[in-house]
Amino acid sequence: MEWKEAFDAAVKKTVGAYEKMEEAFLSGSKEGFEHWHAEYCRYIDVFTEATGIPESQFIEIVNDAALKKKEQNKSE
Repeated sequence: MEWKEAFDAAVKKTVGAYEKMEEAFLSGSKEGFEHWHAEYCRYIDVFTEATGIPESQFIEIVNDAALKKKEQNKSE
């Protein structure tokens, strides 16, 4: 797997955790929210350490990817 593919997979995995965290929050599942928030934070820590990208920049990339995915889902 090339670096770009690995990076895209890391972003996708983090977006997935963000979406699950959001779903748990909206459904009122405190346990679910806490679990997925911890996973989201763990992914950010792991992937920023592995890539050397500053945390704030990685979060911005993840937020942009999550927004793009939501917009795609609305248009389908």
